[in-house]
Amino acid sequence: MNNQQLTSTLKNCLSELMKVNNSNEFKRIEQSRYFSTTNDVFLGDAINTINEVLEGIRGVEVCQSQRSIY
Repeated sequence: MNNQQLTSTLKNCLSELMKVNNSNEFKRIEQSRYFSTTNDVFLGDAINTINEVLEGIRGVEVCQSQRSIY
């Protein structure tokens, strides 16, 4: 996979996770007193992580493009 394919795949994952996170049904499930995760992790954490990875990839691309200019 090249950078463009990686970025596209991560953006698609992000989009799907955001759809789930914003759905009324998931909000209802997440608010249930029976809902829990082993490490106290929530879907929003995964969304934030993917956003950070995308920012990291963008940073690498910017640095690489600046190096090719000089």
